[in-house]
Amino acid sequence: MKNEAIILAVVTGTMSRAEAARRFQVSRSRVSKLVARYRAVGEAAFTPGSRAAHHHPNAVPDPAVEAILATRRALVAAGHDACQTTPGQLPQPHRGPAYGHPPLAPPPGGGSAPTASTRPAASPCACTRDCTTSASGGPTPEPP
Repeated sequence: MKNEAIILAVVTGTMSRAEAARRFQVSRSRVSKLVARYRAVGEAAFTPGSRAAHHHPNAVPDPAVEAILATRRALVAAGHDACQTTPGQLPQPHRGPAYGHPPLAPPPGGGSAPTASTRPAASPCACTRDCTTSASGGPTPEPP
């Protein structure tokens, strides 16, 4: 409503841009931008435009997303573990109560929590952690 009042006051000649800026407590450049937008798009200038970014520089390009998904589908179709984790789900280097995180849980059936020295040297999964499930939902087979 305020934008509409500012625009109409200036466009109808009731107030100058400087007078409208003082009266509505906005800058003169804001008044000028509103009037320019009104002349460009008409009554659509009465409502504020979207503030959403027009460009997302860190977004992964669509062709790359499609290539990743195609590779995962091909891995699953060939019987490989497509590793359902994302980088945000990988273990952090500092983990444990001292860092505000619970310690790694021991494996089912007893034993001690996995450490770097007790993890298998090779994994059928390409990710950097021990996968406990495969794409089929069953346990990941042990490496030969």
